[in-house]
Amino acid sequence: MSRMTLKLAIVAAEKKHQVLATETNMGLPPEHRLSEHDITRLVTGRMDPTPEQAAALSRVLGRSSVELFPAEVKP
Repeated sequence: MSRMTLKLAIVAAEKKHQVLATETNMGLPPEHRLSEHDITRLVTGRMDPTPEQAAALSRVLGRSSVELFPAEVKP
């Protein structure tokens, strides 16, 4: 399952996966940190985010968690 909304948000923010991971990790505890590879896995649907990761990504990308991960996050 591809996450087109997440991919489009990353493209719109003009962020590379490495930069996105670094910025996202600033708001995450060590056990929830993301690598560049994890960002790719999230975009391609091969990995589901924890609630903390979804919230941190939504803050960095300026979108809601529900918008980025509609199937995983319940409003």
